[in-house]
Amino acid sequence: MGYGKHPTPVMTLAHFTDTHLIAGDGHGPGLIGGIVDTEQRLTEALERLRATVQGQDAPLAAIVVSGDVADRAEPEAYRMAAQMFGAVAQEFNASLVFTPGNHDERSPMAEHLLGLAPTHDALDAVFDVHGLRIIALDSTLNGYHHGGLDDGQAEWLAQQLQAPAPLGTVLTMHHPPIPYRTNVMRLLEFVDDQLLADVIRGTDVRHILCGHLHVQGGGTLAGVPVTVAGAISYVDDLSTSPASMRGIDDGQAFSLVEIGETITHWSVPSREYPGHEPLPEELLASLDAMAPDARREWFSRKR
Repeated sequence: MGYGKHPTPVMTLAHFTDTHLIAGDGHGPGLIGGIVDTEQRLTEALERLRATVQGQDAPLAAIVVSGDVADRAEPEAYRMAAQMFGAVAQEFNASLVFTPGNHDERSPMAEHLLGLAPTHDALDAVFDVHGLRIIALDSTLNGYHHGGLDDGQAEWLAQQLQAPAPLGTVLTMHHPPIPYRTNVMRLLEFVDDQLLADVIRGTDVRHILCGHLHVQGGGTLAGVPVTVAGAISYVDDLSTSPASMRGIDDGQAFSLVEIGETITHWSVPSREYPGHEPLPEELLASLDAMAPDARREWFSRKR
């Protein structure tokens, strides 16, 4: 039985979104709204990722970044992202998966982050990560902040999904294909959700990872779970009226997506907060020394 009835996941994905990196001006870091140092927020988040996955049983297999990598599509911001994410990916021998967001621009992102020739075409890509297929679907539309599919993208996706992958498929895109809570963000929603639902229905797509909303959330599309990771840059305060928006420099988070017989999704605060001490090492050692069928009885029984 070990620690619970479910087997250990076979791998972990780290899901980051909405870093909104800004190049500094030589006199200091670039700030969003004159307040948020997004380079510092990403530095903190990557340190938290290192601490979170170090030594865990399900290895970090990929870092997935679902868009709005840069706030102003500056080449230097993309080079910064490549260096920062690349260092952690190399450290853990993990794949790096990027997809554009509405603040990104395809041509500089392709050249300065992905190492591709500049292009205005959709930056779609497919990754094989130890039998798990990750498809980065570019949900941006040139010249607009709302999302959708370019001509031919639905057909391209359907072709990729014709044959199942050994561990199934995870789809990542910037705009969540679910209804939004905030009125103004509904103007920037993904408009081709029914077309996307028709493409993925009956395929091996197991999960859809998104960003864009700067808040943790989720829903379903064609029966497939859709999860929205917390933003790294700033967070939308949902206590504000749905008619408005208010960004705050607190509550930032990334997600751990554990792949196994099921897919689970956990939010990790991207900064250190005051809290209780971890469980004592001697208690954990006692649990490890017990027979598997004795652990639950000892730890779970009320005293």
